[in-house]
Amino acid sequence: MDEILRSFYPRPFRYIFAWQEHPTFSDLLKRTWDGDNFLANANSFTKEVKDWNLSLFGDIGKKKKRLLARLKGIDTALAKSHSDSLVDL
Repeated sequence: MDEILRSFYPRPFRYIFAWQEHPTFSDLLKRTWDGDNFLANANSFTKEVKDWNLSLFGDIGKKKKRLLARLKGIDTALAKSHSDSLVDL
């Protein structure tokens, strides 16, 4: 059901504060925010920043999901038997 709803309602845009720390962010903002038309500027910025974020940082959601699965596997293995190499991870 959630997948069906997501196809009809796109995720809301979320501004990530850490973007401001990246040296190319201010250039992206200046390039996409031009003039007085707020809606056009917001749309332009949103599209560009999503592409910029993906190219710089990759798909954070997939990386997070993969890491959580790995941690769960390590936790499961440690619950079965002690392993110094897994504890060191």
